[in-house]
Amino acid sequence: MTNEGRWFKFWSDDQKPNNYAPNIYDVCKKCYGEPTISNDDNSKIEGFCEECDGVGFYYHNPLLEEYADVIHFTLSIANDIDYTNHEYIKTQPRDLNDLVIGITNAITVLSASPNHDLMQSIFNNIIALGYQLGFTEDEVIAAYHDKNKVNHSRQDNNY
Repeated sequence: MTNEGRWFKFWSDDQKPNNYAPNIYDVCKKCYGEPTISNDDNSKIEGFCEECDGVGFYYHNPLLEEYADVIHFTLSIANDIDYTNHEYIKTQPRDLNDLVIGITNAITVLSASPNHDLMQSIFNNIIALGYQLGFTEDEVIAAYHDKNKVNHSRQDNNY
C-alpha cells in the first residue's frame, strides 16, 4: 500500500499517490458497459446507469485497493486474537511515514505479545491512515467488499 502511496519516495519526481489507473478498469456489473439497464425480467430500460455514472465501467484505484487489503489483513489478525469489538478513537494526523512505521512496529509486537489494547491502537491508526489518504468510509467499505471477493476467489483457486 505504501508503494502505491508513493509519499516516502523522497528521491522521486513523482510522489503523487497511484490512486487512478486509467488503463485498468472493470465493466459495470449493473449495465454491463451498455447505456441501458437490465430489468430482472431481462427487458431493457433506456436511461442512465447510476451505478457507474453512465460510463459503463469503473477505473481502478490501486491505493484504495491496497488499503482495503490492509483492512482485510488487520481483521484477520484481530480474529486470530479474538478481538471482535472495536470503537474508533480518533487520532491526530501524523506524518504518513511515521504512521505507517508505527503501525508496522505495533503489528510486529502484537505477533510476539497479542493483546487487545495494542490491537485497538493498530485499528485506530489504520482507520486514521485511511482518513489521511482521503478515503471516505463508503469508499473503503465498497473497496473492501470488492477486494474480499477477489481474495476469496484466489483462495478457492489455490492462488
